[in-house]
Amino acid sequence: EGQVYGALGGIADGLKTILPLAITATWLAGQKGRAIAGLSLFLIFSAYSLTSALGLYSLSRANSVGTANAGKATYAIAKEEGDRIKSRLDKLGQTRTVGEVEGDIAAGKANKRYATTKGCSPREITATKSRAFCDQYARLNGELATAREAQDLRKRLLAVSAKIGGMDLSKVLRSADPQSEALAKLTGYSPEAVRTALAALVAVLIEFGSGLGLWVVTGGASRRERSGIPKKPIDKHLTQARPETCISPLPAYSAPRLGKDLLPSPDGLPVCPIERFTVTHIQTKKRAEVTAKNLYEAFRNWAKEADIHPVNQTKFGRAMVDLGYRKERRGGTVRYLGVELSSAPDRVTLQ
Repeated sequence: EGQVYGALGGIADGLKTILPLAITATWLAGQKGRAIAGLSLFLIFSAYSLTSALGLYSLSRANSVGTANAGKATYAIAKEEGDRIKSRLDKLGQTRTVGEVEGDIAAGKANKRYATTKGCSPREITATKSRAFCDQYARLNGELATAREAQDLRKRLLAVSAKIGGMDLSKVLRSADPQSEALAKLTGYSPEAVRTALAALVAVLIEFGSGLGLWVVTGGASRRERSGIPKKPIDKHLTQARPETCISPLPAYSAPRLGKDLLPSPDGLPVCPIERFTVTHIQTKKRAEVTAKNLYEAFRNWAKEADIHPVNQTKFGRAMVDLGYRKERRGGTVRYLGVELSSAPDRVTLQ
């Protein structure tokens, strides 16, 4: 199950990376429906990846903090146990060894009074000397119990000391999450709240880089392409436009007409605005189409940037037909067939 979710996450990240480029291209081509659909997919994939990144970062940070806290807790428990053992030993005071006390008890058992009192049985203790002997014998048994407790405590203390000695105190005593704790002191929020905010920030940065990084990087290249003349070759049938398609010549080029041909401008592109627009902004592509409205709006925007007064949509449509472009009305909308708007439009400053 984890591998399946991992594979889905990888697919989502891959699609999310290329979607901004596709959305931009379709939007510039006038295919706003496809652009909106792509944007919807991008938002869905980004939301899925964001939650995954947030969960992964939180889990990683929780494991790190949990490991550090577990080490600190182990050290605290061991130190507390050692302190408790030392306190008990202090209360017991100086004691003899178990062997020494057991030797005295063995000597007492060899005494004849131990036998006459039948092991210091209360019913058999009648004489004063026998009572004194049995009192001494009882104190030895009490001392033996104390000696045994002290001996057990010393063993436990040695084990605890060895456990603490085996710990890397430089790691155990350091802060579990210094970044969160420092920010918590500065902001007044709890370390848990700060860790949650950091997890969200890291997840957003990861999504921004993975989702929009390629789009941002390639944006510079797209701008450079738009700042100059496109490198694509000019179709021959577009450079041989009939004179009537040159409805409004460019201001700086009132080129004389030589028969049915037109003199090209110094940059090698056609002089006539509509013809120049088709060369720089339209590319032929099978099964592609663009609405007459979107194509004319693109022409008007281009003419505005070039400081050219555009013709109306009717004359523009006639000129496009004269240039050999096919169009048809379908569903109440006029569409040009076999063409699409260039994704990197020309923005040459016309002089």
